[in-house]
Amino acid sequence: MGQRSRVELAPPNANPCSVDATLRYPFMSLHPSEAGLSQSKSRVAGLSCLTKRRTSRRQTSSVARTNILSSVTPMNRPPSPEPIHALIRNAIPNVVVESVSTLTTSQSQRVFSVKVSDGRTLSLRLAPLASGSLRYEQWPLLSEARLTRWIFRVSAEPSSGKRDEYRQHGTDKSYRNKRSPEENQGTNPEISPSAKRRMLNYLPNLVAHSSLPTEMGLGFNIFEQTEGTPISSLPRPLTTAERDLVEFQKGRLMRYISEFTSPNGKFGLAVATLGPSMSTEFHGTQQAGFGSDGMTTWAEAFHSLLEAILRDAEDLSVTISYATIRGHFYRLGHILDAVTVPRLVVLDAAEDGNVLVSRSSDERDHVSSSTTTASESQITVTGLCDWSKSIFGDPLFATVFVQDTIPEFIRGFRKAPTPPASPSHDTSTTDSSAASVDISFIEDKDNAQVRLLLYECYHATAAVVRQFYRPGIDRSEQEIAARRRLTTVLARLDTVRVER
Repeated sequence: MGQRSRVELAPPNANPCSVDATLRYPFMSLHPSEAGLSQSKSRVAGLSCLTKRRTSRRQTSSVARTNILSSVTPMNRPPSPEPIHALIRNAIPNVVVESVSTLTTSQSQRVFSVKVSDGRTLSLRLAPLASGSLRYEQWPLLSEARLTRWIFRVSAEPSSGKRDEYRQHGTDKSYRNKRSPEENQGTNPEISPSAKRRMLNYLPNLVAHSSLPTEMGLGFNIFEQTEGTPISSLPRPLTTAERDLVEFQKGRLMRYISEFTSPNGKFGLAVATLGPSMSTEFHGTQQAGFGSDGMTTWAEAFHSLLEAILRDAEDLSVTISYATIRGHFYRLGHILDAVTVPRLVVLDAAEDGNVLVSRSSDERDHVSSSTTTASESQITVTGLCDWSKSIFGDPLFATVFVQDTIPEFIRGFRKAPTPPASPSHDTSTTDSSAASVDISFIEDKDNAQVRLLLYECYHATAAVVRQFYRPGIDRSEQEIAARRRLTTVLARLDTVRVER
């Protein structure tokens, strides 16, 4: 990696914006030790300073904004029932479809709840319509199928034997070369037995998958519908006690997810690193800039994601500060090279619209929502609606870390998993000892504050661009809020000083 870089933010009185960039994680001790470091104009090794604009893949960059908006089709537009009946019949021959309902979702996939004759309720996921997909969302079905299969395989394997054998020989390259790719992919020595058992509870059961056109004209995933309701769709809002408990459980889930590392040692989209080269299944994948099986460094992987969202913006002539955004990456992107372990990140794994919860007191109307305690409600995080937005990289890249995280989430995330007494979900909020605290997997904590600013720059940019591809009812308000985020973080990045 070469000489380590020192990066810091300017003193608070030099901050032109109103947002305090100090991390919301008191456990990390990220405050820089000195002030007044000189600014460097160095580039990230291996990346050119000028990125050529790619020819629009949608040929819409010159279309007026009003025409662009009218061409976008709602992602959850219900199809006719006959193709769904035929698809389910061919995928699961022994069942009959009893009913189909459309599920409202903010995800790129179109999701339908299907009740079948054997008593199950299935979740049918259809590929997104081409007009509403961003570059990094091109393969949600394959991404979700590969990820859930891989996590299940790794989590279900014994915690001894191969794991101990790997520990003895893991640094011996000749030993690893003797093992088959399947053996290397199925063994992850860093995952605790507790995380494995817990993740099996959160995973949906994949019933059928196809990346090829079917009766619906597109690929599909069929899952057994996970128990629970998205937090954003609960019949009554979370109480304060429930919110604290849910946030702790969110943090624990994020911690479990972060224990899984890339099987091929590369960074980038999970769909690329978890299977055969995507170029054999999808035309144009290499041209999208994500690589066929991942990237060798986190800086390269993040750069590909950033360029992808900027090119999505260019395709629709979205007005944003392209040169400024790229300039900040070329100036500071080398900091990302300090992240050397590609850990699993489900970007929206802590978003209320994606987190499923089960609340036993939903039917207890006699209990006042203002007095219900966490123990009375027995609320439990049961899983995620969508697992497709997955990459291998820095755990801090998840959207939750650039938001106003609350202490309960941080407590859940920082607490090292301990062997559970039963395979049920972890609802404990008590840190038994200081030994339970372990954040060693967060690399280069001294520069994590600046990495988070780069990540917020990406997420804010994506939030702006997404409104042009999948506008909602409150599109204007969402776009304005995202632009404010982007303006704020760009101003904050201007204050970062770096010495190499």
